[in-house]
Amino acid sequence: MSGAARRSEEGLARLRSQMSAAMEPRALTSFGVADQFFQYLKKSGRLRNRVFADIGANLGSWTHPFAMRYWRVLAFEAYSRNFEALSKKFAGSNYVELVRKAVWDESGKSVDFFYDETRPGIGSIRNNSEHFREETRETVETITIADALGEDLEKLELIKTDVEGAELQTLKGADLPRSQPSVIVAEISGRSAAFGYGPDDLAAFIAGAGYDVFLMMAKARENSFGALERIHFAPYTTCVGRPAIGANMDALGVRKDVAADFADLFGRHFVEYGY
Repeated sequence: MSGAARRSEEGLARLRSQMSAAMEPRALTSFGVADQFFQYLKKSGRLRNRVFADIGANLGSWTHPFAMRYWRVLAFEAYSRNFEALSKKFAGSNYVELVRKAVWDESGKSVDFFYDETRPGIGSIRNNSEHFREETRETVETITIADALGEDLEKLELIKTDVEGAELQTLKGADLPRSQPSVIVAEISGRSAAFGYGPDDLAAFIAGAGYDVFLMMAKARENSFGALERIHFAPYTTCVGRPAIGANMDALGVRKDVAADFADLFGRHFVEYGY
């Protein structure tokens, strides 16, 4: 390839990168949805507090941007290596409190935490060994969200829980009738079977605490600038029993008193299930 041709290819690659960045696929992920919604509530004067429980913080992809917006973030991460990375990343932060415990529906238990050193995003207090290439375990202590926050529980505004199947147990320990965060984002995973429940049970639990529940679906679409994402929401009641519920989906709970605001902001993304 000639020098001119190579420079042309490099220029095209930069253009594609810039276009992709301008379209910001991340804004159409569950993080982006939560972030946009809270900015919307803030502008309308309806943002109550800025307290966020990041359950399964991993390497801080949710913790960091909310801390940058001056939220108080309780970041829970049971895996020792991830916790060490978080400790370095947020050393000296006035907004991030790191907790190396497994969030559960009961505090003070010692449990085995299983993980795969080759895949730092995969870890669980149940042995979902089919997902591990190289299984290892550590002993960690459990804690509930209610105990972690104590008197500040009612200031909780957002829960994100992504813990490889144990999402329902984490929410059971959050005392939702009392805490009533505006938004709950919970990963939907086939791994929940190891914990004795399915996606419908998770959605029913969130709805029972006073939330409108949506199935949030991220879909990849190709264009000339690479892969971008789009987001769709379907009322979860229209999805019950659907076997296709699985990858790249979250259950999104929106507290009923702000559900109209959510519809105003994201109504164009509402679809019937099966689009």
